Amino acid sequence: MLCQDERVNLLEEIITGATDDHVSTSNLLRKATVVAHYLKATEVTDWVKGELNGYKTVESLPKYRHNSITPVMGIWAGWGGTSTNQILGPYGLPEDAAEVLFHVSFFQPISELEELTKLPEDPSQPWEPWQVVQYNKWNAEGKGTWMEGMNLLNARRVVTRASIRGVIDNIRNTALDLALNLHTADENAGTLNGPTVADTPIATTVNNFTMNVYGHGANFAFGDNATLKSKVTVNDVESLLAAAQELGLAEDGIAELRQAAGAPEAERSSRLKAVAKRVGAGALSLTNAVTAEVAGSQLDLLIQQFLDQV
Repeated sequence: MLCQDERVNLLEEIITGATDDHVSTSNLLRKATVVAHYLKATEVTDWVKGELNGYKTVESLPKYRHNSITPVMGIWAGWGGTSTNQILGPYGLPEDAAEVLFHVSFFQPISELEELTKLPEDPSQPWEPWQVVQYNKWNAEGKGTWMEGMNLLNARRVVTRASIRGVIDNIRNTALDLALNLHTADENAGTLNGPTVADTPIATTVNNFTMNVYGHGANFAFGDNATLKSKVTVNDVESLLAAAQELGLAEDGIAELRQAAGAPEAERSSRLKAVAKRVGAGALSLTNAVTAEVAGSQLDLLIQQFLDQV
Protein backbone atom coordinates (compact mmCIF):
# COMPACT_ATOMS: atom_id res chain seq x y z
CA MET A 1 0.00 0.00 0.00
CA LEU A 2 1.19 3.52 -0.74
CA CYS A 3 2.36 5.61 2.18
CA GLN A 4 0.75 8.97 2.89
CA ASP A 5 3.54 11.01 1.30
CA GLU A 6 3.39 8.96 -1.91
CA ARG A 7 -0.37 9.43 -2.05
CA VAL A 8 -0.12 13.21 -1.94
CA ASN A 9 2.73 13.20 -4.46
CA LEU A 10 0.53 11.99 -7.32
CA LEU A 11 -1.50 15.21 -7.34
CA GLU A 12 1.64 17.23 -6.65
CA GLU A 13 3.34 15.63 -9.66
CA ILE A 14 0.44 16.71 -11.89
CA ILE A 15 0.58 20.22 -10.44
CA THR A 16 4.35 20.48 -10.90
CA GLY A 17 4.37 18.74 -14.28
CA ALA A 18 1.67 20.97 -15.76
CA THR A 19 3.99 23.96 -15.33
CA ASP A 20 7.05 22.15 -16.74
CA ASP A 21 7.36 22.11 -20.55
CA HIS A 22 9.61 19.04 -20.32
CA VAL A 23 6.73 16.92 -18.96
CA SER A 24 4.48 15.68 -21.74
CA THR A 25 0.75 16.23 -21.63
CA SER A 26 0.26 12.47 -22.13
CA ASN A 27 2.26 11.86 -18.95
CA LEU A 28 0.01 14.23 -17.00
CA LEU A 29 -3.11 12.56 -18.35
CA ARG A 30 -1.95 9.05 -17.43
CA LYS A 31 -1.45 10.24 -13.86
CA ALA A 32 -4.92 11.79 -13.97
CA THR A 33 -6.25 8.36 -15.00
CA VAL A 34 -4.99 6.88 -11.73
CA VAL A 35 -6.50 9.76 -9.75
CA ALA A 36 -9.86 9.35 -11.49
CA HIS A 37 -9.83 5.58 -10.80
CA TYR A 38 -9.33 6.12 -7.08
CA LEU A 39 -12.00 8.84 -7.02
CA LYS A 40 -14.44 6.55 -8.89
CA ALA A 41 -15.10 9.60 -11.05
CA THR A 42 -16.28 8.29 -14.41
CA GLU A 43 -16.58 11.84 -15.79
CA VAL A 44 -12.86 12.45 -15.22
CA THR A 45 -11.97 8.99 -16.58
CA ASP A 46 -13.97 9.63 -19.76
CA TRP A 47 -12.28 13.00 -20.21
CA VAL A 48 -8.80 11.50 -19.86
CA LYS A 49 -9.62 8.65 -22.27
CA GLY A 50 -10.93 11.13 -24.82
CA GLU A 51 -7.78 13.23 -24.60
CA LEU A 52 -5.45 10.21 -24.86
CA ASN A 53 -7.37 8.24 -27.49
CA GLY A 54 -9.29 10.94 -29.38
CA TYR A 55 -13.00 11.73 -29.62
CA LYS A 56 -15.56 10.17 -31.98
CA THR A 57 -18.51 12.57 -31.85
CA VAL A 58 -19.05 16.33 -31.68
CA GLU A 59 -21.26 15.85 -28.62
CA SER A 60 -18.40 14.26 -26.68
CA LEU A 61 -15.93 17.11 -27.30
CA PRO A 62 -14.83 19.44 -24.49
CA LYS A 63 -15.77 23.01 -25.32
CA TYR A 64 -12.11 24.03 -25.89
CA ARG A 65 -11.87 21.45 -28.73
CA HIS A 66 -15.14 22.38 -30.40
CA ASN A 67 -16.06 24.87 -33.09
CA SER A 68 -13.02 27.16 -33.25
CA ILE A 69 -13.11 29.76 -36.01
CA THR A 70 -10.30 29.30 -38.53
CA PRO A 71 -9.05 31.21 -41.59
CA VAL A 72 -9.99 29.81 -45.00
CA MET A 73 -7.74 30.26 -48.03
CA GLY A 74 -9.34 30.10 -51.47
CA ILE A 75 -7.84 29.76 -54.95
CA TRP A 76 -9.71 31.77 -57.60
CA ALA A 77 -9.49 31.41 -61.36
CA GLY A 78 -10.45 33.85 -64.11
CA TRP A 79 -10.21 34.45 -67.86
CA GLY A 80 -6.96 33.66 -69.61
CA GLY A 81 -5.78 31.23 -66.93
CA THR A 82 -5.34 33.93 -64.30
CA SER A 83 -5.51 32.82 -60.67
CA THR A 84 -5.04 34.27 -57.22
CA ASN A 85 -5.13 33.28 -53.57
CA GLN A 86 -7.54 35.11 -51.31
CA ILE A 87 -8.70 34.71 -47.71
CA LEU A 88 -12.43 33.92 -47.76
CA GLY A 89 -15.07 35.37 -45.45
CA PRO A 90 -18.50 34.26 -44.21
CA TYR A 91 -20.16 37.66 -44.76
CA GLY A 92 -23.85 37.28 -45.44
CA LEU A 93 -23.77 33.47 -45.44
CA PRO A 94 -26.40 31.49 -43.50
CA GLU A 95 -25.19 31.08 -39.92
CA ASP A 96 -25.22 27.27 -39.96
CA ALA A 97 -23.28 27.18 -43.23
CA ALA A 98 -20.69 29.67 -41.95
CA GLU A 99 -20.19 27.48 -38.87
CA VAL A 100 -19.45 24.43 -41.02
CA LEU A 101 -17.19 26.19 -43.51
CA PHE A 102 -15.25 28.54 -41.25
CA HIS A 103 -14.95 26.56 -38.02
CA VAL A 104 -12.98 23.48 -37.05
CA SER A 105 -13.19 20.95 -34.21
CA PHE A 106 -10.31 18.86 -32.90
CA PHE A 107 -10.98 15.13 -32.53
CA GLN A 108 -7.36 13.89 -32.54
CA PRO A 109 -5.57 12.26 -29.58
CA ILE A 110 -3.21 14.54 -27.68
CA SER A 111 -0.17 12.77 -29.16
CA GLU A 112 -1.35 13.59 -32.69
CA LEU A 113 -2.06 17.22 -31.80
CA GLU A 114 1.46 17.56 -30.40
CA GLU A 115 2.93 16.16 -33.63
CA LEU A 116 0.91 18.63 -35.71
CA THR A 117 2.54 21.56 -33.88
CA LYS A 118 5.95 20.32 -35.11
CA LEU A 119 5.06 20.58 -38.81
CA PRO A 120 7.00 23.19 -40.84
CA GLU A 121 3.70 24.69 -42.09
CA ASP A 122 0.19 25.01 -40.75
CA PRO A 123 -1.95 21.95 -41.60
CA SER A 124 -5.19 22.42 -43.50
CA GLN A 125 -8.55 20.77 -44.24
CA PRO A 126 -9.98 21.12 -47.78
CA TRP A 127 -13.60 21.99 -48.44
CA GLU A 128 -15.73 19.38 -50.14
CA PRO A 129 -16.28 20.08 -53.89
CA TRP A 130 -20.01 20.71 -53.34
CA GLN A 131 -19.15 23.32 -50.71
CA VAL A 132 -17.03 25.18 -53.25
CA VAL A 133 -19.92 25.06 -55.75
CA GLN A 134 -22.32 26.40 -53.12
CA TYR A 135 -19.95 29.22 -52.15
CA ASN A 136 -19.80 30.30 -55.80
CA LYS A 137 -23.61 30.37 -55.86
CA TRP A 138 -23.63 32.58 -52.77
CA ASN A 139 -21.04 34.80 -54.45
CA ALA A 140 -23.40 35.27 -57.39
CA GLU A 141 -25.90 36.62 -54.84
CA GLY A 142 -23.33 39.07 -53.47
CA LYS A 143 -22.52 37.07 -50.35
CA GLY A 144 -19.14 36.08 -48.92
CA THR A 145 -15.81 37.21 -50.35
CA TRP A 146 -16.14 38.18 -54.01
CA MET A 147 -13.47 38.29 -56.73
CA GLU A 148 -14.88 40.07 -59.78
CA GLY A 149 -14.81 38.00 -62.94
CA MET A 150 -13.42 34.95 -61.14
CA ASN A 151 -14.71 31.67 -59.69
CA LEU A 152 -13.57 29.82 -56.62
CA LEU A 153 -11.67 26.63 -57.59
CA ASN A 154 -10.97 25.21 -54.15
CA ALA A 155 -10.66 26.26 -50.54
CA ARG A 156 -9.05 24.93 -47.40
CA ARG A 157 -9.39 25.66 -43.71
CA VAL A 158 -6.00 26.67 -42.36
CA VAL A 159 -5.63 25.13 -38.90
CA THR A 160 -2.88 27.24 -37.40
CA ARG A 161 -0.26 25.59 -35.22
CA ALA A 162 -0.91 28.35 -32.70
CA SER A 163 -4.56 27.26 -32.39
CA ILE A 164 -3.46 23.65 -31.88
CA ARG A 165 -1.03 24.73 -29.17
CA GLY A 166 -3.93 26.60 -27.61
CA VAL A 167 -5.92 23.35 -27.38
CA ILE A 168 -2.93 21.57 -25.81
CA ASP A 169 -2.49 24.38 -23.29
CA ASN A 170 -6.17 24.09 -22.39
CA ILE A 171 -5.72 20.36 -21.71
CA ARG A 172 -2.72 21.01 -19.46
CA ASN A 173 -4.48 23.85 -17.66
CA THR A 174 -7.55 21.66 -17.12
CA ALA A 175 -5.42 18.90 -15.59
CA LEU A 176 -3.68 21.49 -13.40
CA ASP A 177 -6.94 23.06 -12.19
CA LEU A 178 -8.41 19.63 -11.43
CA ALA A 179 -5.37 18.59 -9.40
CA LEU A 180 -5.29 21.90 -7.48
CA ASN A 181 -9.00 21.78 -6.70
CA LEU A 182 -8.88 18.14 -5.60
CA HIS A 183 -5.89 18.82 -3.37
CA THR A 184 -7.75 21.73 -1.81
CA ALA A 185 -10.90 19.66 -1.32
CA ASP A 186 -9.06 16.79 0.37
CA GLU A 187 -5.30 16.18 0.52
CA ASN A 188 -5.95 12.43 0.23
CA ALA A 189 -7.93 12.82 -3.01
CA GLY A 190 -6.84 10.50 -5.79
CA THR A 191 -5.24 7.93 -3.49
CA LEU A 192 -5.93 4.26 -2.83
CA ASN A 193 -8.66 4.03 -0.19
CA GLY A 194 -8.98 7.81 -0.27
CA PRO A 195 -12.17 9.87 -0.73
CA THR A 196 -14.46 9.25 -3.71
CA VAL A 197 -17.32 11.04 -5.45
CA ALA A 198 -19.54 9.71 -2.68
CA ASP A 199 -17.95 12.40 -0.47
CA THR A 200 -19.35 15.92 -0.69
CA PRO A 201 -16.13 17.92 -1.35
CA ILE A 202 -15.02 15.52 -4.08
CA ALA A 203 -18.49 15.37 -5.65
CA THR A 204 -18.60 19.17 -5.83
CA THR A 205 -15.10 19.38 -7.30
CA VAL A 206 -15.83 16.77 -9.98
CA ASN A 207 -19.16 18.39 -10.90
CA ASN A 208 -17.49 21.79 -11.23
CA PHE A 209 -14.82 20.17 -13.40
CA THR A 210 -17.46 18.65 -15.69
CA MET A 211 -19.31 21.95 -16.08
CA ASN A 212 -16.11 23.86 -16.83
CA VAL A 213 -14.88 21.32 -19.39
CA TYR A 214 -18.10 20.63 -21.27
CA GLY A 215 -20.17 23.78 -20.66
CA HIS A 216 -23.94 23.98 -21.18
CA GLY A 217 -25.97 20.85 -21.53
CA ALA A 218 -23.37 18.53 -20.02
CA ASN A 219 -24.44 15.59 -17.89
CA PHE A 220 -23.52 15.53 -14.23
CA ALA A 221 -23.29 12.51 -11.94
CA PHE A 222 -23.78 13.77 -8.43
CA GLY A 223 -22.09 12.19 -5.43
CA ASP A 224 -23.14 11.15 -1.91
CA ASN A 225 -24.82 8.04 -3.37
CA ALA A 226 -27.01 10.12 -5.69
CA THR A 227 -27.40 8.93 -9.28
CA LEU A 228 -28.58 12.14 -10.89
CA LYS A 229 -28.02 12.81 -14.60
CA SER A 230 -29.29 16.29 -15.45
CA LYS A 231 -29.35 18.82 -18.25
CA VAL A 232 -30.13 22.48 -17.79
CA THR A 233 -30.47 24.93 -20.67
CA VAL A 234 -29.69 28.60 -20.19
CA ASN A 235 -32.86 30.55 -19.25
CA ASP A 236 -35.04 27.43 -19.61
CA VAL A 237 -37.06 27.34 -16.37
CA GLU A 238 -38.59 23.93 -17.02
CA SER A 239 -35.21 22.26 -17.53
CA LEU A 240 -33.99 23.79 -14.25
CA LEU A 241 -37.07 22.56 -12.39
CA ALA A 242 -36.79 19.09 -13.91
CA ALA A 243 -33.13 18.83 -12.85
CA ALA A 244 -33.96 20.08 -9.34
CA GLN A 245 -36.76 17.55 -9.05
CA GLU A 246 -34.42 14.76 -10.13
CA LEU A 247 -31.95 16.00 -7.53
CA GLY A 248 -34.63 15.37 -4.92
CA LEU A 249 -36.17 18.77 -4.29
CA ALA A 250 -39.72 18.30 -3.00
CA GLU A 251 -42.81 20.24 -4.10
CA ASP A 252 -42.31 23.12 -1.67
CA GLY A 253 -38.76 23.68 -2.93
CA ILE A 254 -39.82 23.38 -6.58
CA ALA A 255 -42.48 26.04 -5.99
CA GLU A 256 -39.90 28.41 -4.44
CA LEU A 257 -37.46 27.72 -7.26
CA ARG A 258 -40.08 28.42 -9.91
CA GLN A 259 -40.99 31.71 -8.25
CA ALA A 260 -37.33 32.75 -8.00
CA ALA A 261 -36.67 31.81 -11.65
CA GLY A 262 -39.56 34.02 -12.73
CA ALA A 263 -38.35 37.04 -10.74
CA PRO A 264 -37.22 40.25 -12.50
CA GLU A 265 -33.77 39.88 -14.04
CA ALA A 266 -32.11 42.18 -11.48
CA GLU A 267 -33.31 39.95 -8.62
CA ARG A 268 -33.26 36.53 -10.28
CA SER A 269 -29.71 35.45 -9.45
CA SER A 270 -29.84 36.37 -5.77
CA ARG A 271 -33.27 34.82 -5.28
CA LEU A 272 -32.30 31.57 -6.97
CA LYS A 273 -29.12 31.28 -4.93
CA ALA A 274 -31.11 31.97 -1.78
CA VAL A 275 -33.19 28.88 -2.57
CA ALA A 276 -29.99 26.83 -2.96
CA LYS A 277 -28.79 28.07 0.44
CA ARG A 278 -32.09 27.09 2.04
CA VAL A 279 -31.78 23.62 0.54
CA GLY A 280 -28.22 23.30 1.85
CA ALA A 281 -29.33 24.38 5.32
CA GLY A 282 -32.06 21.72 5.37
CA ALA A 283 -34.90 24.26 5.32
CA LEU A 284 -36.52 22.64 2.27
CA SER A 285 -37.45 18.95 2.06
CA LEU A 286 -35.76 16.38 -0.16
CA THR A 287 -37.17 13.16 -1.54
CA ASN A 288 -33.89 11.39 -2.41
CA ALA A 289 -31.29 9.80 -0.16
CA VAL A 290 -28.93 12.75 -0.48
CA THR A 291 -27.73 15.08 2.25
CA ALA A 292 -28.97 18.67 2.38
CA GLU A 293 -25.40 19.95 2.02
CA VAL A 294 -24.79 18.01 -1.21
CA ALA A 295 -28.23 18.91 -2.60
CA GLY A 296 -27.67 22.60 -1.92
CA SER A 297 -24.24 22.52 -3.56
CA GLN A 298 -25.52 20.70 -6.65
CA LEU A 299 -28.56 22.95 -6.97
CA ASP A 300 -26.23 25.94 -6.93
CA LEU A 301 -24.31 24.40 -9.87
CA LEU A 302 -27.54 23.86 -11.78
CA ILE A 303 -28.53 27.47 -11.13
CA GLN A 304 -25.17 28.68 -12.45
CA GLN A 305 -25.80 26.77 -15.66
CA PHE A 306 -29.33 28.19 -15.91
CA LEU A 307 -27.98 31.74 -15.45
CA ASP A 308 -25.13 31.21 -17.96
CA GLN A 309 -22.52 31.66 -15.24
CA VAL A 310 -20.51 28.53 -16.07
